[in-house]
Amino acid sequence: MKTDILPFPIGMEYENLEFDLEILPDRIKGYDSYIYVGKEVKKFLNHSTDKIELIFYCDEFLQAVVIFLDEIDPNLKQELLKYFELVEETDNLSTYQNEEIQLYTLKESRAIVYGNPDVISLVLSTLLC
Repeated sequence: MKTDILPFPIGMEYENLEFDLEILPDRIKGYDSYIYVGKEVKKFLNHSTDKIELIFYCDEFLQAVVIFLDEIDPNLKQELLKYFELVEETDNLSTYQNEEIQLYTLKESRAIVYGNPDVISLVLSTLLC
């Protein structure tokens, strides 16, 4: 399955985006958080984004992406199922995966999260509080 629907590939180098980023307070100790202010990505699967947070390890490689949507509508699930298998679903958190990546949707915070599994668990803990 393809993951070309994902706007930022995990492992992308910081220097490829540095002029499109504004620093945020770090969400996770030891990782650098930025808000993406570039003009390239305004939608995710035709859903408007509110903001996009990129989390890098030591300003080198992209480790996690948090996409905050204006709203999560029922069509998003159907669109994600074209690329991912639904693994688990609770009232607030849905877990999707394919051969390449795991992706999470959080209904309350209207967020989509994907990236390095070790970093994702830390990100999710900050979003689910």
